[in-house]
Amino acid sequence: MPTDNSQKPQHTADIMGRFFPNAKLHGTEWRMGSINGEAGESLCVTADGLWIDHATDEGGDIYHLYANAEGLQREQGYQHYMQTYVTPLPQAKPRLVKTIQYQYDGFEIKRLEFSDGSKSFNSAAAPSHNRPLYRIDDASLQGTVIVVEGEKCVDYLQSHNMTATTSLGGANVVDRTDWKPLKNKKVLIWRDNDAAGMKYENAVIAQLQNIASAVKTLDLPTDLPPKWDAADCDNPLQFLQDTPRLSPKTKMPRGLQVFALSDLVANPPPVPDDIISPRILTPEGMLVVAGPAKLGKSHVMLQCLLSLSCGNPFLDMEIANPQRVLYAQAELDMPYLYERIGKQYQHFSPAQQQLMKQNFFCTPKFYEIFDKKTLDTIAGMIAHYKIDILVIDPLRNVYDAGGDIGGENSNTAMQNFLKAVSSLGVTTIIIHHTKKSKPAELHTNKFEALSGANALHCFCSAGILLVPALDDDGNIIAGRIHMYFDIRNGKAIPSKVIMRHDDEWEVDASGIS
Repeated sequence: MPTDNSQKPQHTADIMGRFFPNAKLHGTEWRMGSINGEAGESLCVTADGLWIDHATDEGGDIYHLYANAEGLQREQGYQHYMQTYVTPLPQAKPRLVKTIQYQYDGFEIKRLEFSDGSKSFNSAAAPSHNRPLYRIDDASLQGTVIVVEGEKCVDYLQSHNMTATTSLGGANVVDRTDWKPLKNKKVLIWRDNDAAGMKYENAVIAQLQNIASAVKTLDLPTDLPPKWDAADCDNPLQFLQDTPRLSPKTKMPRGLQVFALSDLVANPPPVPDDIISPRILTPEGMLVVAGPAKLGKSHVMLQCLLSLSCGNPFLDMEIANPQRVLYAQAELDMPYLYERIGKQYQHFSPAQQQLMKQNFFCTPKFYEIFDKKTLDTIAGMIAHYKIDILVIDPLRNVYDAGGDIGGENSNTAMQNFLKAVSSLGVTTIIIHHTKKSKPAELHTNKFEALSGANALHCFCSAGILLVPALDDDGNIIAGRIHMYFDIRNGKAIPSKVIMRHDDEWEVDASGIS
C-alpha cells in the first residue's frame, strides 16, 4: 500500500512516543540504540520519518520501525498502523485470549491470539540477520529434515518424533535466516495450503539450492481446506507416507499452473502493493521506458532509480518503500556515470543519501550481450546483492536476437529475449528506444513507435514513453519532455510534461499538455 508522505512527520512523532520511550530527541532528530528501542545514539530518526542505524548501516522509514515493534513484516507496517491508530475500524478491539511463547537460540518470540481469530507475533528481540532456525538444536538432524511454516507446526511434528524446523518471519524474510545447519542434509518442505505457503516454499528452495544435498516438496492433495498446515494433520507420519514428493525441477512450470474458481473464491490471491503507484511498477513486473535518442531518458530514469533506492516520490509518482536497485548499463564508463550520479545525489537529504548508499548498485559500461552466460552472471549478482529491481539500459546494446536477422523488430526474437530476462524472477525496468520518427509521429503513434512493440506489449506490465514536448504549432519546446503512460493492469494515467532544472527533473506546472 503506498504511503502518504505528507502524514509522516505526525506519524513519526506518534510512533516514537508510543513505542520507543527510551529514544531521546536531539533538535528535530530522535536517537536510540537500535531498532529494538533501547537507549543509545546509534540509530537516528529524522522528523520526516526516515531512519538509519550507523552501527549496522541499515535504514528505512518509520513504518518499518513500527512493524518491528509490533512483530510484523516490514511491508505490513504502514497499513497496520493506519488501521490501528489513524483510521481504526468501528468495532471493538479484539481481546487477547492466548499467548504462546517460542524459544529460539538466544531470544524468545510470542504468538498473540485474539478473540476475533486473528494473530500477531512479537519478535522485537530477534536479530535482523543470521537468525537461527527454530528448535534445530533439539533435533538429531538424522535422516530427512522437514521444513514447515511456523513454530506451531514444528512443535507438533516434533511431538510425533519427527525432525522439523522453521525460519522466523515468513516468506519475505527467509533470506535473513542462517540455513547452514542444513548443510548436506536431505530436506522436505511441508508448506501451508495457500498462496503464502507456496511463496514460502519457493523462498526456502532458493535458499537451500547450494546448502542441502537434496530438496523435495509435497504434492498436497487438492481437497485440503484453505490454509491447512502440518499441525492440522491427525496422523502426520501416515500423511507423509501417502503423499507424493516432488523435486523442485519437476514441478509444473509457472506458465502451466491451473487454478479452480472454487479455490480462488475461497482464498482470493492478494493483489501485491505497487512499487511505483498507481500500477506503474509492480512486484515481478516489467516496465519499459522508451524514447528517441539523445532526449535524456537515461538521465530522467537515473533520478527515478535513485528515488526508488531511498523510497522518495518521483515526478508526483508515489514509491512505497526503498528498493535495492541494480543498474546494468551499457552507455557510460564509470567515471562519467558517477559524475552524473553525483550531480543528482546532492539534491537528496542526508538520510535519503544513506539509503541510496545501501540500496543502489551499478555496473561499469556493459560490452556483453545478454545471452545465457551473461544472464547467469546477472542472476548471481541479483542473488548476492539481494536485488529487488534489475534495470537494463539500453536494451539495444545488450539485446541478443539469437541469430535472427530481424533484430529488435522481430517479434519472435524479442519474445525469446524478454522471456529469458523474465526467467530471472525479479522486477525489471528496460530502457529502450523508439523507431526513427518525427516528434509529431511519436505523439500520434505513441507505444506503437517502439522497436519490437508487439512483443513488448505481451511481456511488459506497464510502459512510459518520453517524447519531445510540442507547442500548438508542432514546434519542439526546449527543455521539456512529454511523458505518456501505458498501464496494463490498472486505470489510464494522464500524460504530463516534465522539465529539467539544476540537474533535477520536475513536473512542469505551466499548463503545457
